[in-house]
Formats: sequence, structure tokens, C-alpha cells
Amino acid sequence: MSDVAFHIYDAADGSGFVEVRSLATTGRTCSDRIDILNSSGYADGQQFGGVWQVVSPASSASDWGFPNAGCSVSGSPGGTCWNGTNITMTRTCR
Repeated sequence: MSDVAFHIYDAADGSGFVEVRSLATTGRTCSDRIDILNSSGYADGQQFGGVWQVVSPASSASDWGFPNAGCSVSGSPGGTCWNGTNITMTRTCR
């Protein structure tokens, strides 16, 4: 329904990450593929442990502590925030 803000961080090796303040998702089934910075060693299907945060709509990201404050509320934010830690992620897109 709206564009989202997205952040992912590879907690296992501490170097791979991506931060997108406005990822185009409005009216789409799947977003464009986003490369993880410092990701030259990753292969499709590889798994790693990480930390992530998604805020929708992207325009309310700063009110949710984006990119790495774990959905902490500042003021009276609109939208929704999701985050997680210690999860296994697989690099892929469908």
C-alpha cells in the first residue's frame, strides 16, 4: 500500500548491511532487488544471522528510530514498524 523504509545488518560478520530510506513497494508484489554493501562474499541462497527493521510508510521512519533503534517510538508516529534480531536470513528474491 505504501513505500517502506528497510534496514538489514549482518550481525554474524559485522560488515554486510543495507539501508534504504524509501524502498518502492507501492502497488508491487515484490520490490527491486537491493544489494547488501560489502556483500562480495555472499551467494544466492546463503544464510546469515542478522538484524532487520521495516517501517511503513517510509515517511514515518524517523519517528520509529530508523534505521537501528529497534522500533523505538519518538512522538506519535503513524504507520507500523517491524524488527527482529538473532534470526536466520536467506539471500534471495522471488
